[in-house]
Formats: sequence, C-alpha cells, structure tokens
Amino acid sequence: MKSKKGSFSLMKRMNINLIINLIRKSGSISRIDIAKKTGLTAATVTNLTSELLEFGIIKEYSMGASTGGRKPVLLKMNSKRFYLASAYISPMNVEVAVSDCGAEFVFYRHEKPFSDEFTPENCIDFIAKSLEKFVSQSGCTIAGLGVGLHGIVNSEEGIIVNAPNLGWKNVAIKRIIEEKTKLPVYVDNDVRLMAMAETWFGADQNIGDFAFLYVGRGVGGAVLSSGELMRGKRESAAEIGHTVIDMNGPLCECGKRGCLQAHVSESAMQKRLEKYSVTESVLNHESDCNAIVDAYLNNGDELAKKIIDDEIRFLSVGVSNLISTFDPCCVVISSSIKNFDIAVMEKLSQTVNENDIGRLENNCVVRYSTVGERAVLKGAVAAVLSEIYNNPAEFNAT
Repeated sequence: MKSKKGSFSLMKRMNINLIINLIRKSGSISRIDIAKKTGLTAATVTNLTSELLEFGIIKEYSMGASTGGRKPVLLKMNSKRFYLASAYISPMNVEVAVSDCGAEFVFYRHEKPFSDEFTPENCIDFIAKSLEKFVSQSGCTIAGLGVGLHGIVNSEEGIIVNAPNLGWKNVAIKRIIEEKTKLPVYVDNDVRLMAMAETWFGADQNIGDFAFLYVGRGVGGAVLSSGELMRGKRESAAEIGHTVIDMNGPLCECGKRGCLQAHVSESAMQKRLEKYSVTESVLNHESDCNAIVDAYLNNGDELAKKIIDDEIRFLSVGVSNLISTFDPCCVVISSSIKNFDIAVMEKLSQTVNENDIGRLENNCVVRYSTVGERAVLKGAVAAVLSEIYNNPAEFNAT
C-alpha cells in the first residue's frame, strides 16, 4: 500500500479492531494464537494487547493448555467495562439499544411513528428517556451514543443536511442530543453504519476495500477504501441509488429518470405488480415484497419470477457500476426484504461475473451481509467503539 499521511495510525486502528474482534469471537484466546490467526508479529500483538489491558477493554482470564512450555495466559473481553448506546431514526420508527463493550445488546426499545408530528424533538426525547430508563434500572454508566439517520448526514459536524423521507433539513442533531443526554454523540448515515457493522461484525472483518449496497424502501451505498469510509465533499459519496442506469426509465423520487432506486427498491418491485398481469398468480396488487419473494421461492409463481428476474437484471447493472468505479475486493448486499438473499444472490453473482468479462478481471466477490438484524444499531456501536479505541487515553468511562 502506498504510504500516506495517517497510514500508521490507520493501520494501528485496523490491527486493534482485528485483535478485539478475534478475542470477542473466540471467547478467550492466547497472544500466541492471536498472532497465528491474524498474521501479526508477536511484538505487535504484545504491544496492542498491553494497551487494551491498561485501558480495561480486555482482561487476562486464565491459563491455557500447555504445549510443552509455560501455560499461555488467555485474554477475553472485559465486556462489563462500560456500556454503549445506539439509536436509529428511520422513516418508520425510532430504535434505541444499549450494549456492553463486547457488542452484546442488553437493552432494546423501539417506537413506531408518534401520534403527533415526527419531529426531531420527539425522537430525541424518546431516545433520552429510553437511556434514562436503562441507567436508572441498571445503575450502569453509558460511555457514548452512536446515532444512525436516513438521508445526507454531515458526520463531522453531526448535522442532518437533508432527510427527505423524514422531512428534516439542517438539523444539528448531535448538539441537541448531547445537550439532552450529556453523552458524547457520534452521528452518521444509516447505510454507512451498516457498512461499518460489516467490518466489525461481518464474515470478512477488517477487510479494507469493499462496497456496500442496501436495498429497501430506498437504495443506498457506501464504500470503504483502505479501511476508511469514503464521504465526499457533500457527504454523499457512493449514492449508488441515484445513479442513472436507464435514461428513459421510471421517474425517481429525486426527480431524475431511470435511477437504480427507481428500478430495484421495494416500491419499484411492487409497481411491477401493476405492470404485469396477475392472472393465475398467488399475488395481487396489494402484495408486499416479502410476499413476492415468498411466492417466488415457495410457489414457483410466474409473476413473482418476472419481478425477481427484473430485480436481478437491474441490480446487476448497479453492482457492476460499483465494481467499475471503485474496484473493491468485495461487494456486500443487504436488504430489509425477507429471504432476499436466497431469492437473488446466486443468480446476481453469476450475472455480475458474466458482465465482468473483458474488464479488470479483479475477481470481486459479491456476497450477502452476515451481520443480521439491527445492522444500523450495530454499526452505531462500532462507531462509538472506534472512537474509544482510537483515543483510549482520552476516554474517561468509569
């Protein structure tokens, strides 16, 4: 990798994340085995684990089995060292969770759209009261709060620039929540947090270069390069959902025609029910996307097959564009639609590979996310953990 300013600190952070995730997933593990499994030198492992021990993020657990010499000391997460809060303000509801520093959720609440206006004040009040309830019941201290939001978010200043589905513009969400909760708050776009969750809790943890594509009510994207999220001048980098794949295509809610989102989002799939005949189908014009996928997988429904085939065809163009533009090692797909992975991933990966013939031949892997449910909340936890691990000496959790 070419040398660049900050590359040493970036590599250190990535190595710390790698070690922490290995300890977290292993339950307990020796320094020797950490070095073997990560490929890091014994000296690097010793130095980094010493820092983590000093800060109390990990602890020495017990003696491991001897292989002929002195029994190795095992390390494990000090999961009760502090607690982390996360929240997700989506167009559908507000979710609040608290996890230990091993990223295991110990508290969860969600609220559907409020009876009155869905305002920043209402959402923030729900978040603050939820966290007050956890603290009063548990007596535990929360170290920080990560917040995921839909739309364009200025993460550095903590401002919602524009969230069309919420009707919010230029809301200083970070400042308002910090004043209300007295916690350090870290704010980011929901899809970027999903991508961050993938690097911490997914199948390919610590992968440095990958693209992420989310399909749901909207279509969002994120790209990591050398372990860093690409943001762009206006914090709208990798907005793959609003790249045009057909200039004569359907009108997108952004005002352009033929955007990827207008072809593959949940509403786009449902509109195809109106386009195609529903004769001799288990579906009707009121069927949602979960029903479409279910009819495709379990009923061999011809209408569902047409819709899913179109979904794969258009989605393959978007994925191919991501590969051509960013040259990632991997493209990770995620969706709110139940069993979306079973319905589309095998054929999608095959179609993308066929489209790649004669191009860069980078053997980019296309796979489905393994993070599971509440990916935004997990990504928000990762955002707080990342800040703590980057600046352990400045962190004063008790």
